[in-house]
Order: sequence, then structure tokens, then C-alpha cells
Amino acid sequence: MNDVSPYETALEVIHNVLREKKAKGQPLPPYFAAQNDIIWAGGYKRPRMAFGPFNYILKDHCERHCFDL
Repeated sequence: MNDVSPYETALEVIHNVLREKKAKGQPLPPYFAAQNDIIWAGGYKRPRMAFGPFNYILKDHCERHCFDL
């Protein structure tokens, strides 16, 4: 993934895939994050949210729901 918009849909899809794999006893796929920037300016007047917040939300979500990632 390069950009996750909207975050909620992407998190729900990832959550469902992980939950299904765990229920079937299959190994969970690794998650690699290469971009943890919080904001970026680009050519816009105001900074925009970058990919980093999604990584932090996903990590927190997985830890709270005991996915053992």
C-alpha cells in the first residue's frame, strides 16, 4: 500500500484478513512499514497527514486485539 484513504476501510480489511487467518490457524503475514512520517508538505499550503499515523494505528489495533504480530 502506498496511501490508505480512508483509513477506516483499510483497517477493517486488514483486521478481517488477520482474524480469518488466525481462526484457521494460518500464519499471519508480516507487516513492513517504510514510511513513518507524520506529516508532509508537498506542494500544498498546509501540511497533510502522511502514512505514519496509519502504521501507528494499525500497530496499536493489533496489540489491543492480541494478534501477536
